[in-house]
Amino acid sequence: MDVELHTAGEYKRTLTMFGENTDQDREKFVEDLEDTHQLFKDFVKQHRETVNIDNISTGEIWLGIRAKEMSLVDELMTSDEYLMNVSEDADIYEVKYSHRKSLPEKMGLAAENSTDRLLMRWWNRLRSTNYYS
Repeated sequence: MDVELHTAGEYKRTLTMFGENTDQDREKFVEDLEDTHQLFKDFVKQHRETVNIDNISTGEIWLGIRAKEMSLVDELMTSDEYLMNVSEDADIYEVKYSHRKSLPEKMGLAAENSTDRLLMRWWNRLRSTNYYS
């Protein structure tokens, strides 16, 4: 299997499953991981002053129950539960993405719908005249 990989910038891709990984790539990947880990620790220190950062920054806490036990979160709930709880005091908007159809797509859908209506009309006529009874 041939794989073609395109990137822009020296460090856009450090490690890959599809090509050669150099020692320099590995070093940069580890550097990025350590930087991300430090940013996480700094964020937690800033927003959760009572948390012992050395105890929680080992990568062992993955589940919500454990995060609550370690004071990383205040409550556990679904996003729907959260929205219902804040709906009295907050403006909640629904965001919906819709793909704009091109003119050929619109024409194709219009033709398809017309064909469906025509076929259904004939099917109903045939059934009502008892040709298939």
